[in-house]
Amino acid sequence: MRKVDDIQICTACLTVVDGDPADGSAETQAWCTAAAEGLSRNWPGMTVHGTGDEGGFSWSACEGCGNTDGGTRFPAAVLADD
Repeated sequence: MRKVDDIQICTACLTVVDGDPADGSAETQAWCTAAAEGLSRNWPGMTVHGTGDEGGFSWSACEGCGNTDGGTRFPAAVLADD
């Protein structure tokens, strides 16, 4: 795999890429579904992996799914299957 980019992702994206939803509530499932759809749309054919600790609060859009809500961002790497 080849690294394509370093990005900052939201909590929902981190939950999706880690495959570990915090709880099974309908709200969490909807949140994670939207993040998964955004990741697929913005990074087609790529794999996103969390790479470290919390990056801090940001009002910038999530670079994974595109969500524009402010919140914690986490460092991640976008990888291509070459």
